Amino acid sequence: MKKWMEKIRSFDWKDPMVMILVCLLVFLSAGTSIKGCMQMSFEKKTVCIDGAFGGSLKGYEGLVDEAEVTGKTAEQLVSLLRKDRDFNVITTDRNTGVAERVEMIRNSDASLVLSIHADGSHDPSASGMRNSVMKNGDVHRDDSIRFAQCIEKAFTSIVTVSNGTMLYEPLEGDIVSRKDVPFSDTTVYTYDTWDIMSCEKVTVVSDLCHVTSQTDIDTWCSEEGYRKAAELYYQAIRDYYGLQSDDN
Repeated sequence: MKKWMEKIRSFDWKDPMVMILVCLLVFLSAGTSIKGCMQMSFEKKTVCIDGAFGGSLKGYEGLVDEAEVTGKTAEQLVSLLRKDRDFNVITTDRNTGVAERVEMIRNSDASLVLSIHADGSHDPSASGMRNSVMKNGDVHRDDSIRFAQCIEKAFTSIVTVSNGTMLYEPLEGDIVSRKDVPFSDTTVYTYDTWDIMSCEKVTVVSDLCHVTSQTDIDTWCSEEGYRKAAELYYQAIRDYYGLQSDDN
């Protein structure tokens, strides 16, 4: 160590070549640090977009088919996410069943899942958006609630939004009844819920609209409407991750 200190002291620090080498060393060291910081800052988030139904599966059939709503909205949203350097985006195969989609998501590195659906009703006046998360007791429930609230925040100025957990309450025989419970309901139910919730990720099933409602159709079911819905979902995803502004 002493010998090295003596060699350092013996340098002619006023020598231009020595000064150039020192500056180069400092520049390279700083560059490495900056690169490391940039890599940390730009660590991408992997998001999975699950557009329900496709191919021969139409979902709810009304003034339009659910598959059209989910497919076109998902397509627009995926395009936005792929242009954003903050995200990697993966999609499920809309021609496969729920079990296959769940397995694919479970084996992926996605940190967030948005499953886009539409709703339907025998009552043509039923309308609006509903966002559903997994049951009480699931490790991902709190984060999923937060994501649902980000979606509500993005859409609430345009459409009535409700959030909660959708359950299948068994009745007689094989008959089940849909039971929607709010986030404030702390009961631990044994009823089944959306199969997609078993993918073991932060997940929201978002029913964008009712395909049986003329009001909802007029709002969302056009090229402009699908684009707007995608933009709002995109905004909600960025909000969930704390990315308040898009500087891309």
